[in-house]
Amino acid sequence: MGNERLAALLAAEAREIGVVLTAAQIAAFLRYRALIARWNSRARLTALADPVEVIRLHFVDSLLCLIAAPLASAVTLIDVGSGAGLPGIPLAIARPHFRVTLLEPAARKAAFLERAVAELGLPCAVVAERAEVAGRAPQLREQFDAAVARAVAPLATLVEWTLPFVRVGGSAVLLKGPAVDTEMTRAAQTAPSLGGGTPALLRARLAGGQRRAVVVIPKRSPTPPIYPRQGSRRCG
Repeated sequence: MGNERLAALLAAEAREIGVVLTAAQIAAFLRYRALIARWNSRARLTALADPVEVIRLHFVDSLLCLIAAPLASAVTLIDVGSGAGLPGIPLAIARPHFRVTLLEPAARKAAFLERAVAELGLPCAVVAERAEVAGRAPQLREQFDAAVARAVAPLATLVEWTLPFVRVGGSAVLLKGPAVDTEMTRAAQTAPSLGGGTPALLRARLAGGQRRAVVVIPKRSPTPPIYPRQGSRRCG
């Protein structure tokens, strides 16, 4: 499929979830897709090779974060376990006022992120560190309006990895698959110990019929200093 058809597909499927993209933003997404394709063999960024799947299951899926009300007023975001830059780079493209930090421990993926944000001209920082370590760093801890992450770990683990970065009054916005219901009880039990409130579950569907969930956890009070704990499963 050529770039014109991919551009039309991206515009239409983003519009279906309520995100309107400009021509310049769509062009940036297509450059980003080309970068992923060039780097994929050396950095193991994604198992998806079909451009349509990359657009739908990576880019539009990432934009589902925007259905979470707290992102409407957010400026500073951290993408925990960013990998190929998902969801952080799509969010930075779609909302140019966002200031996104991409947290990724794997050296090759972090190198890709550095190249991607430079070539796309995005106001993103890249931090090559594990969430358990970065979450204790004074320059990162409780410094963000929102923390975002895709399904890089069980939901309760994501709560521990993300909430330490969020300022009081902010939120963690976590993308999960349709089976998230089985993880909600434990996440609801975990969140208060990290200063979080009751998780809210938003359901969505992509144009291809894939069901998705967005879990939103408000930050009610400071995270106790024992979190994030060392030795939890590695992020990334």
